[in-house]
Amino acid sequence: MKFNPKSATLAVIGFVCGLLVMYIALLSSVHPLGGTSQFVDRLNNTKMETMLLRVFERKMLRNNTHKDMIQCSTSQLGPGCLEHDTSIQSRTGHDTLGSTWDDQQKHRRHRISETCRNLRRPKLKSSELRDLLADNSNIYVDDKHQILFCSIPKAACSSWKFALAMLTNVLPKGKLVRGNIHSQTFMKRIGLVSPSHLNATHLRLVLDNYTKIIVVRHPFERLLSAYRDKFVVRNKWSKFFQSRYGRKIVLLYRGQNVSVRSLRKGHDVTFKEFLTFLVDDTVPEKERFNPHWDTYQQLCHPCEIEYQHVIKFDTMEQDNALILRRYFSVDNYTQFFPKRNMKVVPSGDLVPAYYAKIPLDLIYRIYNFFQIDMKMFGYDLPPSIVNR
Repeated sequence: MKFNPKSATLAVIGFVCGLLVMYIALLSSVHPLGGTSQFVDRLNNTKMETMLLRVFERKMLRNNTHKDMIQCSTSQLGPGCLEHDTSIQSRTGHDTLGSTWDDQQKHRRHRISETCRNLRRPKLKSSELRDLLADNSNIYVDDKHQILFCSIPKAACSSWKFALAMLTNVLPKGKLVRGNIHSQTFMKRIGLVSPSHLNATHLRLVLDNYTKIIVVRHPFERLLSAYRDKFVVRNKWSKFFQSRYGRKIVLLYRGQNVSVRSLRKGHDVTFKEFLTFLVDDTVPEKERFNPHWDTYQQLCHPCEIEYQHVIKFDTMEQDNALILRRYFSVDNYTQFFPKRNMKVVPSGDLVPAYYAKIPLDLIYRIYNFFQIDMKMFGYDLPPSIVNR
């Protein structure tokens, strides 16, 4: 019989999980349920035991599913079978054209690891990583599907939260709702918890075994989207940004020419003023930045967390479809990502027009600030911005 290293590894994992289950059972028999603290400990042990078994079962399922995918033909497409022709052409990235989706994901992971290696950042200890994630409000853990997801504002953040809400049956399929879907209360309803709510053992299990997903967008396109959403649109959510950041911006860059109304509302910030504010070293970073336009390094820590899948905004339709098929057994992804009624022109189509009015020296300062993000995820300065 030919030796199969992968099967042997899975067998060892199963054996270890079995030993752990027996060990927990032995502890329970030696220390019968007594006080309240013992009851909590036993509940925690049972929960961890269940999670370990689910991790093992999922590894087995992925292994078998991968074998099935290799043998599938295009006439046999289903939840456990990926189409062979999954090539994607990226508008702005450096992805290998004509590759399969898995090869493309491997290429994206390689770019991240190479960028991080060149940065020469020291590897964090478990306790240091937990401290780093303690105040993070962008990373969520889904124990049901065993997924860690970094939610980046202005990079399909809302779309994915809607999808997860539908996948957990909190929302009817295909229905969008208004309201604060980014609140901790809503996150808890759909089964997403912050890493800060996990103990050290649980967090280690997540980082070592869960599928980790990040969604990114060209930084220049994302900045424009954030500007339009927070400083051009007029609604109750944008008023907060205009009051907190807009008033400071117009005071900084208009001086005595600022009108009383602008100073009171901060409602008419220009795109140039917004970009200037982001790279103004005279203003402390904590006063300049918000998750809607901060760097991916600060929001998702890609050098500290090993993401298995990178979804790009410009290849999102196929990325979403394949991830839902592989990890959620969903064949028709459109019911979980319903198209919105677009009444305005997408920010991506407006990049040339908006940036054409920005001085080149300011554009290069913006590029330098987001340079690591650009290199890590394969983005260049769009020629339409710099070729004038």
